[in-house]
Amino acid sequence: MPSSFALVALSALLAASSPSVKWEADYGKALKQTRTEEARPLLVVLDKPSADAGRLDPKLLDGAAASANRLSLLMKYELCHIDVTTEYGQEVAKAFGADAFPFVAVIDKSGKVVLHRQSGTMAGESWDAMLASHQAGERAVAHTVAKPVVSEQTATPASFNATPNYGTPVYQTPGYCPSCQNRGY
Repeated sequence: MPSSFALVALSALLAASSPSVKWEADYGKALKQTRTEEARPLLVVLDKPSADAGRLDPKLLDGAAASANRLSLLMKYELCHIDVTTEYGQEVAKAFGADAFPFVAVIDKSGKVVLHRQSGTMAGESWDAMLASHQAGERAVAHTVAKPVVSEQTATPASFNATPNYGTPVYQTPGYCPSCQNRGY
């Protein structure tokens, strides 16, 4: 009997000490919090909590009912949940261009770029995948790869074995082309 009491007390203690998620209802405050030194991305959920058709599944939002993986993902975001049935909620929805609900947006950790936007219901797997893919709060960066430039002026048999030229390509003026002339080239 004492061991079962200790087990119950230990589980209650662990439940009380487990981190919980806190959803902000004011977009401005949440955005300001995103731009702090912690610099976490902002997860914005716009929905109609009183309507089944226009709301996100509450299990996805509730930290207590979430799996350990989902809870750890939610903890990496600043969280903002707005009811669009209110006047304030309608203004925020209009600012995001949301006309179908639920609507989810992820804003980068600088608070300036929307990384992801989606309308409609979400399943648990797609919710977790979306959270995982944007948890760093950084937008994708395109990397340009330079290719050697070969033109008639640089393409000599000796230059094929030489170090490639990564400079500006040499363009030659094309001859007369009626199709190009009609397009303004």
